[in-house]
Amino acid sequence: MNIKPSSRIKLLFVFIFTVILAGCNMPATTPTGVLPGENTPDAVYTAAVLTVAAQLTQVVPATEETEPPVVTATAPAPTLESTQIQEPTDAVVTEASPTMASSPTATQAATLAASPTLSSSDPRAALGDPTFTDSFDDYDNWSFTDDEHTGMEVTDGRLEMVAFNPDFWEGWTITWVSGVDFYAEMTAAPQNCSGADRYGILFRAANDASEGYLFGFTCDGQYSLRIWNGDEFLEIVDWTASPYINAGAGNTNRLGVYTDSDTIRLYANGNLLQEVHDDTYEEGHVGVFVGSANTEDFTVYIELMDWWDLE
Repeated sequence: MNIKPSSRIKLLFVFIFTVILAGCNMPATTPTGVLPGENTPDAVYTAAVLTVAAQLTQVVPATEETEPPVVTATAPAPTLESTQIQEPTDAVVTEASPTMASSPTATQAATLAASPTLSSSDPRAALGDPTFTDSFDDYDNWSFTDDEHTGMEVTDGRLEMVAFNPDFWEGWTITWVSGVDFYAEMTAAPQNCSGADRYGILFRAANDASEGYLFGFTCDGQYSLRIWNGDEFLEIVDWTASPYINAGAGNTNRLGVYTDSDTIRLYANGNLLQEVHDDTYEEGHVGVFVGSANTEDFTVYIELMDWWDLE
């Protein structure tokens, strides 16, 4: 079949235009560990990579038909020994009394429902039933994206967080739970760990997880309160050892955060650690984070996440 030169040019143009259109409509990839239509049935996610030393998964704002946003992010963490970080000038820290009741055993912390009594200093003793609770029977409240630093998945009735390399990067994810004044508590058990390997609660986080507070424990029994402002960590409470933290691999801890306006109270196993006054962020989402300083494939099992709305 003979085709005129002008017709050949037209056919070539149509072919090129078709290829361009196909390239603009490539199928979207699904984040690792998330099954489309099963684990996030009501949420719409738009993945994007930002270049502010953190990888973020952005989300479409929630509507009446969609669940509120769930975000995963990672960021580099400073070493505990060498990095000096500017402390916010408006933060006021009050240390807790050293004469409080001793922390519960790991077994008691892991089986709160079976515990007959709680310390009078424990917020759970006065708050009643949580507004929100997640025992990690499914993915309904979370969405995860693995990268070269961290991975997370819900399995066997718990959320498993893994920091793959001891590279001082921290990965986190937030759930849809959000508020101004609240008490949030996470029951977690680090597995293979040592030294400054850390895990904890992210709170008052932005919708895209680009900013927020991080309250965490280390494997060797230290705690801290930091701000991630999108570019760097700012320390409000430097890493501090506490006898209320059950140090070591395999020991369960309850990390609690109480917020009332600019008042932030930090708890370990129902015992008040410190009271801080800071108003950098006034509201936002609750989430979890993990990071390794010493251990390859540092793993943390989160068994329960509770949240009480105090507004």
